[in-house]
Amino acid sequence: MWHKTGAVITGIVLVSLLAQARFFLPDNPVPITLQGFGVLMLGSVLGLRLGLLAAIGYYLIGMVGLPVFAKGGAGWDYVAHGVTGGYLLGFILAAGVIGYLPSARLG
Repeated sequence: MWHKTGAVITGIVLVSLLAQARFFLPDNPVPITLQGFGVLMLGSVLGLRLGLLAAIGYYLIGMVGLPVFAKGGAGWDYVAHGVTGGYLLGFILAAGVIGYLPSARLG
């Protein structure tokens, strides 16, 4: 039980750190980060349930005000009025899909 909790917390911390490493392309307000890679790793390493739990936990921690999103962003205002709000919700879906794929019977 505790090793699963530790894995989820480690995943949240990893994605939070990867979100801070960023760069911008010319004329594009959306930062390029390693955050997406981290979210995909959540699903592939932790699996469907724990990957989803970590992705949702990351989102909720940012929503309550901890600066875990890109550029140190946090809170409802950042998600609702920022240019990356849709990406943050998509990260939850991405972690779930990647976590589901190993168990899916494709073909």
